[in-house]
Amino acid sequence: MIYSPINHTDLKASKIILGTDGFGTQMSKDLSFEMLDKFVDMGGNIIDTASFYADWMNMGKSISEKTIGEWLTARKNRDKIIISTKGGHPRLESMDISRLSRDEIFDDFEHSLINLNTDYIDIYWLHKDDPNIPPERLIEIMNEILDTGKVKYIAVSNWGYDRIRAANDYAKSNGLKPFIAGQIQYSVGKPNSEFVDKLIYTMDDAEYQKYAADTLNVFAFSSQSKGFFAMLDSIGEDKIPQAVKDEFLNAHNLELYNRLKEMSKEKNVSISALMLSALTSDDNVNTFVQIGPRKIEYLTDSMSAKDLRLTPDERGYLMKF
Repeated sequence: MIYSPINHTDLKASKIILGTDGFGTQMSKDLSFEMLDKFVDMGGNIIDTASFYADWMNMGKSISEKTIGEWLTARKNRDKIIISTKGGHPRLESMDISRLSRDEIFDDFEHSLINLNTDYIDIYWLHKDDPNIPPERLIEIMNEILDTGKVKYIAVSNWGYDRIRAANDYAKSNGLKPFIAGQIQYSVGKPNSEFVDKLIYTMDDAEYQKYAADTLNVFAFSSQSKGFFAMLDSIGEDKIPQAVKDEFLNAHNLELYNRLKEMSKEKNVSISALMLSALTSDDNVNTFVQIGPRKIEYLTDSMSAKDLRLTPDERGYLMKF
């Protein structure tokens, strides 16, 4: 497994992060435990969740966090696992109304500690942004979270780089701790912008150049283009779900598929694993990739990238054309 220090922290994490949005709901508790065990056995040490996961299944609140909490308790391995969780997500019934007041952020945070059955969280994230709230105010609130002594580091998900930079500049000028990372949709595939959820920030060339000039960490979600290339390879274009085709079917990605197919044969690895390595092999941006497998074989396939590092030329062949 390739491990990397997370910039601006004392943490050293596996480059592959286990995402858990379906744990305890779309995946049974037993399968979730098996998935967590397998991930750790293969060298993974960082788990991503959120207080909001998977409320949309109407099976209870924060089931993902609670499932992970039960697993941590059963395995007695809290000190070996980096826990990354998020709060401040809008309610399902009112997605256009932000929940980023001090009271709402603290309420989610305190419930996450209970759900996870832990007395500290390694990285605590704001799950969504609200451009109507000054970033300076939000980083003040998150520093209050740090002041509890129950969170090591703070970060943000679905923020544009400029908002993160503004918050961190304010923090530096006022003796506060900065956000250490941005969580953003990012893969080698280029999405069709008109079909991307407007509440989700996606890495593009302009954002990438800003991250590359900084030392912020990137935590990439949808790092395998929502399975588009794997499905194109295994079941063919006609059988890919329409929503995935809408987002990723374009001329650039069809050419990218040919390149992925060619290199995967040369290296004897899957297309999915190769896509992860293209991001984790970046010398300019410290990138960690999140995966969200629903089956053990999908986890094993993705984790075959755990020791694979591409050369700059190989990475460029996939990402710069």
